Amino acid sequence: MAAQTFIAISELHPNLSHPKVAGIVIGKSDVKSFPDRKNIGVERFTFGFTIKDSPDFFVNVTAWGNDLYVNGLSNSFSTGDCVIVENPLVSSKDPEKGDKFCPTTPSFYRLMVTEVHSQVSLCADTGTIERLLPLIHLPVKDPGDFYSLGDIVANGQRLEGTVINILAAVRSERELGDD
Repeated sequence: MAAQTFIAISELHPNLSHPKVAGIVIGKSDVKSFPDRKNIGVERFTFGFTIKDSPDFFVNVTAWGNDLYVNGLSNSFSTGDCVIVENPLVSSKDPEKGDKFCPTTPSFYRLMVTEVHSQVSLCADTGTIERLLPLIHLPVKDPGDFYSLGDIVANGQRLEGTVINILAAVRSERELGDD
């Protein structure tokens, strides 16, 4: 079988016809529902995920549709899985709309998938998976763009109201009340 050709996230633009993007899922939100403004009494469902295809590029993907489609799609893959997104709508980011609730990405665009037009599937190509898997361990932020906990404590008042990046690791987990 010949290797599949994918559009790099860095090459995405709205004029692409039937783009196919492969990436490793580096983040995923829960499914949410909203009342459909056009059809009273009907709920629309959505969730988002972020895929990465190179050390420097990643993009947000939003899925929209009915309960069965969106929940089925959300349950079909997890963070750390390699997926193929076929025929998404490529659109410019709009901070006034849903993009303010998504991770900041270096791409100028976002992808939208729907049941009628798009397909998201697990990647089965071993070469593509081997290329994408190491990307899960690379930070998506500049390593010099983090505050240490000491800096936050020392500069707490001055930082109030600003958005900052914190890089942290979990040392241990325990149930609440296990003192």
